[in-house]
Amino acid sequence: MKKFITAILAVLYISTSTGAMVHMHYCMGQLADWGLGITNPKPAVNVAWRKAMKKTMAAARMSINS
Repeated sequence: MKKFITAILAVLYISTSTGAMVHMHYCMGQLADWGLGITNPKPAVNVAWRKAMKKTMAAARMSINS
């Protein structure tokens, strides 16, 4: 019995100390999606953002030079 309790406590300790994250998304009061861990944004989003920033900076440079 002591080994069982020790095993349960070990699993509890390890699961809480690792930094795992449970993400639950609710839509209109109902669980719509859930996931484990941290999800990173898609790289395409970052590429599109960089392209938009380059265009904005180029337009700003042209307006300053004009």
